[in-house]
Amino acid sequence: MDQVFYTKEMAKAIREVKAPYPGIKMDIRKRPNYIALTIHEDNIMEFSEEKRVNIMEYLLKVRSMIQNFGVRCEIEGINYV
Repeated sequence: MDQVFYTKEMAKAIREVKAPYPGIKMDIRKRPNYIALTIHEDNIMEFSEEKRVNIMEYLLKVRSMIQNFGVRCEIEGINYV
């Protein structure tokens, strides 16, 4: 298993991508062999279906940016009940 690093360069690149709407809660978490974009499901469900599609496109863009650094990246939903 390769060690995964979240670098300052990755963080800077992600900050340059503007979220489509204010109030989107996304955490970036280091997992043993990948980086996770963790999305709060209850937060996303507050948006309309059309806006959720735009949010998903944003997440895919961020994931692709991280993957361009040669690091595996996954999108994970979490639900606080």
